[in-house]
Amino acid sequence: MVYAGNDYVSAGIQSVLGQNIDLIGIDNQDICLVTSPPLNSIAIPIDQMAKDASGFLIHHLKDKTVRPIHKIYSGIITENKIMKK
Repeated sequence: MVYAGNDYVSAGIQSVLGQNIDLIGIDNQDICLVTSPPLNSIAIPIDQMAKDASGFLIHHLKDKTVRPIHKIYSGIITENKIMKK
């Protein structure tokens, strides 16, 4: 199993290594459906992550204090291709 940083990297790996490898990318982009075979992906809540990051930045600019923030976001695996067991 190869985990790629995003779906476009996953598609590039597939084009180089061929179809005999299990790949999974992140972002659930449309490219997953046009590759042959289709690619699996993990859909992540990008909109919510961006909203949280911008809120943190605005708070930091106003308050000038920085405290670590730990957030956990759930992803959904989109299975477009049957993976080997």
